[in-house]
Amino acid sequence: MITLSTEKGLVRIESWEDVESRPGFTRNLDPSTAVLAEIIGQYHFKDMFPCGLAGCRQPHAKGYLITTKDGRETNIGNVCGVRYFSVEFKQLRKVFRVSREDQERRERLHALQSRVAGLRGELHALRNGSPTLQSLQVHIGVLLGRTGGLPRGVREAIARTVRSGTGALTYERVLTKLERDRLRAAQEGAGNASRGSIPTAVEEQVGHLLGFTALAAGNDMRTLLLAIETALEQLMTADVDSLDSRALKTLSKLTSSIDPALTSLRGARANALKLLAAANLRQLEVFTDSPSERRVLRDFIASAAAGLAAQRQPAAVA
Repeated sequence: MITLSTEKGLVRIESWEDVESRPGFTRNLDPSTAVLAEIIGQYHFKDMFPCGLAGCRQPHAKGYLITTKDGRETNIGNVCGVRYFSVEFKQLRKVFRVSREDQERRERLHALQSRVAGLRGELHALRNGSPTLQSLQVHIGVLLGRTGGLPRGVREAIARTVRSGTGALTYERVLTKLERDRLRAAQEGAGNASRGSIPTAVEEQVGHLLGFTALAAGNDMRTLLLAIETALEQLMTADVDSLDSRALKTLSKLTSSIDPALTSLRGARANALKLLAAANLRQLEVFTDSPSERRVLRDFIASAAAGLAAQRQPAAVA
């Protein structure tokens, strides 16, 4: 395929026949008499085609489409361009690259601008749906120990789960004397090479927390939402066609995060719903040490369940 840079934007040509049929195209340009005007396109095909310079004719699959001062066009490879046109070719190649990158960025930004209304509508639904994003984030904040007063053992168990990256709920259990004696006997039976200190406790898995990735720092829903809204605000107010190369690059970099952040936001919300389900959170009761701690945890579970219940209520019919 060949990509042409024109005043109206990028034009993509699929076949080599279309290249050769362009007005002014020649297959045998004499570089000794030609004066290079500009590079207007870059191509990359599966098949190989002869270089358009009379002194070369070496087949190649990728290169540039150039024009001369007298209006002719031909195709040349990168090596031929430097060999026959030297510094001038290098300068025009840089100008073409910048122009192409600018036009590609404009294409992407225009396409993204056409989606703004839909993106804003989805953000509104994610933010204000039942349960609201704020409600989900508040309950997640409690689980992370930012607010509220969940029992220490529960908070520590959740922290271990987040660090593990597996969702496993683990509990440290003190070994009985019999278990330690058996370990010691096993070491002695295996010989001196395996001897070491006998552990006093073991870590056992007692559950698996669904939706635990909603607790990860990179899935903070408020942060993701703010990043998307900030990028959309700048995109909506931008006059893309009048931006210079530097501004185009800056805006393209900022807005390139919109779709990945939106995907993360959707996933974080879905995982938050799994995480805050009552049956899922009840697994944490094993980490409480007293009736009062269990009451605190159950109150939190009830609060989270009330928010999820709102999601299941049918919409009122006017």
